Amino acid sequence: MMPTSINGLSVERVDGDTPARADRDILWRVIRDDDLPCEPHDGVSFLRVEGEAAPGGIVTHHVFGTQGRVRCRFSVSPDGREVVTRVAPQVAECDVVGLFCEPVMRTILVRRGLPSLHAAALSRDGSTIVVMGHKGAGKSTLSAALQQLGWSVVADDLVRVAAIDGVWHCFAGHRQTKLTPAAVAHFGAQGLSTRWRSATEGDETDDGKLLLPPDPDSVAPPVSPVTALLILGPRRRDLAEVECVPATAIEVMRAMLDNGTPDPLAPAGAPPSLDPGVISGLAGQARIYRVTLPDRLANLAESARKITALMGS
Repeated sequence: MMPTSINGLSVERVDGDTPARADRDILWRVIRDDDLPCEPHDGVSFLRVEGEAAPGGIVTHHVFGTQGRVRCRFSVSPDGREVVTRVAPQVAECDVVGLFCEPVMRTILVRRGLPSLHAAALSRDGSTIVVMGHKGAGKSTLSAALQQLGWSVVADDLVRVAAIDGVWHCFAGHRQTKLTPAAVAHFGAQGLSTRWRSATEGDETDDGKLLLPPDPDSVAPPVSPVTALLILGPRRRDLAEVECVPATAIEVMRAMLDNGTPDPLAPAGAPPSLDPGVISGLAGQARIYRVTLPDRLANLAESARKITALMGS
């Protein structure tokens, strides 16, 4: 189900030519289209981002496809206030929402000049942590382990941040955790859905990830002050337990520049998109740790317990 607010922005989702209200931050118009074009491609699935000149600036198109056909095309207006989506009938509604809430929302935030991070955010007992790290560092598995200890997922993969009355906050975003089958088996989760499943049989594309929904009893604050930043380094097989040490100023700057949301149309090698004021603001407010996880699922629970204890100290 599409939330009416995400990343601190109100969203009105309308189908086809349905009239829309004016009092919302984002208008998202969805058109089911059974005549999207073929687009031969070597892989099972593909993603392309392209710009198109239009009055007022550049429209950003996100094109998603599987099995040689375009399945969804999201067009984001130059000011990030309107999105028009043409989607094939066989694409499941949950995947349309997932695409909007993560890759397309990144573009919306960039177009509106709102800073965000490639990260996960979790909250418990008044503390909110933001977990950053390169792909494979263990953000999702650590998030799942923390959720088993009572942490509520605030956002997965995309975290918008903003200063409110001089205090840096993060906003509730898309609240699902993407796990590998091995991680799902470790946590004992049952009946999880795959990503990119089809609304019609025989047309599924499995990217190997399963979706862990948030605990229905957990409540994520819509906006919460950032207590700590965790910078995950590469996992290590030689570690017996998690390492958490205060991060250096250089490590903090590099991590935030590496994980700041870039403009999807920026050329390779373009300057980082995260404003220095965001970096200095978060660094001056939050406790920041460099975290290295053991590369063994069996150590996750103990790692999550130690991080929880550290947040309470």
